[in-house]
Amino acid sequence: MISDCFTRFDEEFRHLWQTERTGILFPRSLFEEQGNSADDACDALLDEIREDALAYCGIEMHRRVLSLAHNADFEEIENTALRAELEARNVLMGQTLIMEPQAYRGLDALTELAKTFNQKTVL
Repeated sequence: MISDCFTRFDEEFRHLWQTERTGILFPRSLFEEQGNSADDACDALLDEIREDALAYCGIEMHRRVLSLAHNADFEEIENTALRAELEARNVLMGQTLIMEPQAYRGLDALTELAKTFNQKTVL
């Protein structure tokens, strides 16, 4: 699922960057109309978006465990010890994403992080 989301978003963003970019932030007059490529600017913007999204994801992971907006998947686990273990992993991975989103912008790094936390024993 992570791979599909990353890949599809990247493809769609790049497509829209090439076909629908008409705003004032990255005008064609700065790039294409001067014979330059806007690919580096697109890459940099995608990196920023990924970093912000990963940090927000970490915050959302905390919110779904620690606030009143609980995750139904966790709530349905009747074994409280197991639920606590899974929620603790979730909170710790969320913390990692909040504190170091730049380290997980790449798809491989993010999936490895998820696999690592999935195998951790934290309680």
